[in-house]
Amino acid sequence: MTLSQLYTTFDKGTPPSSLGTDRDYNIDLIPKLMLASEELVDILIFTDVVRYLEFKQIAGSYVYRKGKIDKAIVLNSWPRNRLLALVVSTVLLIVAVILSGGLSGAPLIPATPNEALMSSLFGFMEKIRARSFFEFIAKYDPADPSTHDNLDFKKMTASDVFKYFKLTPDVQEIIGHSMCLFQDDSFLQLPFSEIYNAMVLYSTSLRRASTSPYIYPRYGLGELPQSFARLSAVFGGTYMLAMPDIKIVRGEDGKVIGVSSKDEMAKCSAVICDPSYAASGGIETKVTNRVIRAICILNNPVPNTDNADSLQLIIPMSQVGRKHDIYVAVTSYAHDVAAKGHYIAIVSTVVETNDPEREIQIALNLLGPIVEKFVKIYDVCVPLDDGRSSNIFVSKSYDATSHFISVTQDVNDIYQRLTGDKLKLEKRATMDEEAK
Repeated sequence: MTLSQLYTTFDKGTPPSSLGTDRDYNIDLIPKLMLASEELVDILIFTDVVRYLEFKQIAGSYVYRKGKIDKAIVLNSWPRNRLLALVVSTVLLIVAVILSGGLSGAPLIPATPNEALMSSLFGFMEKIRARSFFEFIAKYDPADPSTHDNLDFKKMTASDVFKYFKLTPDVQEIIGHSMCLFQDDSFLQLPFSEIYNAMVLYSTSLRRASTSPYIYPRYGLGELPQSFARLSAVFGGTYMLAMPDIKIVRGEDGKVIGVSSKDEMAKCSAVICDPSYAASGGIETKVTNRVIRAICILNNPVPNTDNADSLQLIIPMSQVGRKHDIYVAVTSYAHDVAAKGHYIAIVSTVVETNDPEREIQIALNLLGPIVEKFVKIYDVCVPLDDGRSSNIFVSKSYDATSHFISVTQDVNDIYQRLTGDKLKLEKRATMDEEAK
């Protein structure tokens, strides 16, 4: 939304002229960054929606450790002969920062396994264990048992594998939360194959995007539905936007027959909607938790981030005595979502107490001076009906994370419920190729 729309939505009056003009702002209420190699990007490519999108890189990936912001990944060079060899260099960088107990200033962070081995940031035994683990991951090939060293990633949990390599809790946390993007420590009980796949995703995304694994659409996430609308129009699709009094209409047999708006009705055989529309179609939902989001307008880069114009910052739960991580996503004028010299930082987490804003204060303190802040608490809902009997398929609410992994999982689930088949992204001709 524009700047004036944001101020109106949160009853803040008129925005000050010092923030720039409305046309300078494209603010997402729920920002989500994309991993450059994640399935959502594959879906956008497969459907040819990317022809209407322009992505820009997120400048940095950071983690909060022992009262400080540390850069999670810095790459000057990495091995290119094996794709997974990237894991060795990238993760050793993270571990080096962790084991240092936090860094002041910007010392040189090692960018290869050899540099990490020689770095003063490691204790001797920690270097040996970390190097052993990541070199094992780098040579591991799921299809080649000779690379498995008798370890069964499908049967062994993450905790089992970490204990086998004698990795410290700090290293385990950075792998699970900052690299694999799990929201809590339940990942320790998952089959290690899932952690391995998440490590590969992070590493391949980093290789594609270079300075961080994340990308973001120019002009914000509003470009996603706009791009789908443009593509849909090419194939005769129709969009009806901002219609009042939307209701889902069902027939005598209980199946959906259309969507109405006052005296108009668009007929259909299936509906996909978010939980806010579910009640009108007779679909029950339940609240699983609540999420607090704070949209902050800044006129300065976040301190201690090398003046990054954008970033993701994860504050692991153990660092602040919580049950859930805190996420910070920062975009800026570099992505055409704010006026020149301004930044949009959004802090989010799962609400755990009766004072939600106090729960995110530590993250707000890290942002530096805040020009204006907009805070809202959202219910996170899930449907109690799979939609097969009514053909009304309800998505889950957006969670607290600042990435799309859980959203893409929900899309896959809805697709399978709707079609009866798993989503398969097989190679297909592009629109240009089909036109020939």
